[in-house]
Amino acid sequence: MSKVIRQPLLFLIFGLAILGLGNQLLTNPGGLVISLLIGAAVAVGLYYLLTRVVLKRMAGGPAGGSQPVSKGRGAAPARSSRPAPTKGANVAKAESAKRKPARKRSEAELKVIEGNKNKKKDRAHS
Repeated sequence: MSKVIRQPLLFLIFGLAILGLGNQLLTNPGGLVISLLIGAAVAVGLYYLLTRVVLKRMAGGPAGGSQPVSKGRGAAPARSSRPAPTKGANVAKAESAKRKPARKRSEAELKVIEGNKNKKKDRAHS
């Protein structure tokens, strides 16, 4: 649709909506309140459904929606049947975790524009 057709069509739709809400407010205010509450409940439900369920599944989150509980400071470490790693492996992991990934520098060409650096501006008169 072109903009010429779309704009008057939107004005017509909004105008009819306002006219219908006004008519229902005058003739049946209780029904208007109930229908607005039902619409708000449906909107909140759709918002919750889209943000909490659908988008997490699309992002690759767990299917059940639950995430593993992170252990706090006071929690006992989990015991595993694997042998403990050697000290050298822990040091290498710690050093690699501390390093930040190198930023990719942009290849934009910058041009230095030289100006009169010694001239001071008289801010009181300008």
